Amino acid sequence: MSEQSLRDLLKRAVPEAPDLDVAALERRAARERRNRMSVAAGGAVVVAIVAGSLALTTLTLDDGRPPSPSEIATEPPTASDVLDGPVAPYDPPPCPARLPVPAESSHVVPDLGEVAAIRLCPDLNPHGDRAWQPSADQVAQLDDADALVSDLAGFAVALRKIPPGLPDYCADGEDSYERNSFAFYRPDGTRVMVGVAGCEPVTIAGQDVDSNAVRQIYLASLDRQRDTLTYSRPFDDELTCASQERGGPIRPGRERLVAAIACDIPPGAESIPMDLEPVELDARALDELERAWSKPGDPIVRESSGVNECVDLPEPPSFILAGTDRSDVVRLIDSPCGFLVWHGWEDSDGATIPTTLTGLGVE
Repeated sequence: MSEQSLRDLLKRAVPEAPDLDVAALERRAARERRNRMSVAAGGAVVVAIVAGSLALTTLTLDDGRPPSPSEIATEPPTASDVLDGPVAPYDPPPCPARLPVPAESSHVVPDLGEVAAIRLCPDLNPHGDRAWQPSADQVAQLDDADALVSDLAGFAVALRKIPPGLPDYCADGEDSYERNSFAFYRPDGTRVMVGVAGCEPVTIAGQDVDSNAVRQIYLASLDRQRDTLTYSRPFDDELTCASQERGGPIRPGRERLVAAIACDIPPGAESIPMDLEPVELDARALDELERAWSKPGDPIVRESSGVNECVDLPEPPSFILAGTDRSDVVRLIDSPCGFLVWHGWEDSDGATIPTTLTGLGVE
């Protein structure tokens, strides 16, 4: 392959990052300085992965070939990208604002023995608009996600247990469009991007498996990491009624709520009004919400019909958006049954939160 052909392949595989204005770059730098991770005093326990120790992880999860150009980011690693020494959850470079398009993304999980950290990267451009440009706020939010840095060997073992093939519902055409990517970071700063889409396979050890199963294993691994490691990056962005949920595997009582707004939807509305003004919760209301969040009630269950009348509402419900001490954003739905509803990241998850918008003083 000629040098020019290689350049063309790289350009097609990973779109160039958009030009960002100076203010956006300054905001990112300020955020990084302001939001440095707070780690528990027992740092030797908290920091579990050392680049030099990764050689002990001998599981090979691809077909043994070197990664193709489309699997590696076009940008050469900089000094700040190199993961030298212990790797903490916020250390790896953030996800790219632009993801490879599905047809040009890698679909092969690399050798995890060469990986120091993993991120699940959100699609900021879900409609795939080639002319789309990310806002400075969107780019800044990418700095706030935690990466999987501990028990990568356990993650690898779980991946190898995924049965080959796709779930039966994929054959029925019931898949939903999703375009996210995994970022696998090597200690030298190079990055492998692996596309994740609904009912699209990824290849592990030469076998095609359900990419959504890989996503669930990642979230379960990050969930265990949050139980094991003590780290924090409190949410400090602006919340609006149009804000989207984001972040990792949130659990009531483990992640703390540090900011919240209420979005009170008028009766009869068929959708969330575009100009809906949020009600910011004052300190008293936020404390009350945090107390209720820390002691969730009953799990969400559905009758044999698959319907729960307290949760499955005919009109868009009013809701609360809350930021956590790990920079997640969680949505809590106001139920007519006298509680808020939290939907977890697992299908079996979810719980009642014993308070309401009225109880929090939102009329």
